Amino acid sequence: MQSGWYDRRQRRVRDLSSGPFRIYLQLDIRRLHCRHCGTVKREGLDRDTVKDLDQQYMRAQLKRAGTPGPKAIGIDEISIREGHTYQIVVSDLERRRPIWFGGADRSEASLDEFYRFLGEKKARKIRLAVMDM
Repeated sequence: MQSGWYDRRQRRVRDLSSGPFRIYLQLDIRRLHCRHCGTVKREGLDRDTVKDLDQQYMRAQLKRAGTPGPKAIGIDEISIREGHTYQIVVSDLERRRPIWFGGADRSEASLDEFYRFLGEKKARKIRLAVMDM
């Protein structure tokens, strides 16, 4: 168990722009002294761990938002793991938030899962669907 860090450096990382504004993040990159092997290693998370955290966050946000009733939706996919494994993300374009993600891939059958989740009555109210697939 690591109880402290070896050293740290500040790093400035560019994030996605928001409108005309460029967004930068200021991060502390720490290096840890490993008691087991005696080497100094940079702190970080495995790619799969980050994806799992993203999915947990997305599920919590969707649960908090409740059952949607969108009129305009955006459909995209997110990479779940290396090797071209995807899930579909559907967003409410008017409220500017994701409302569903799932499916086994980015197929029509997977998208049908969204419409079953939404229900026939609410699905009929959708007037615009934008896709980048």
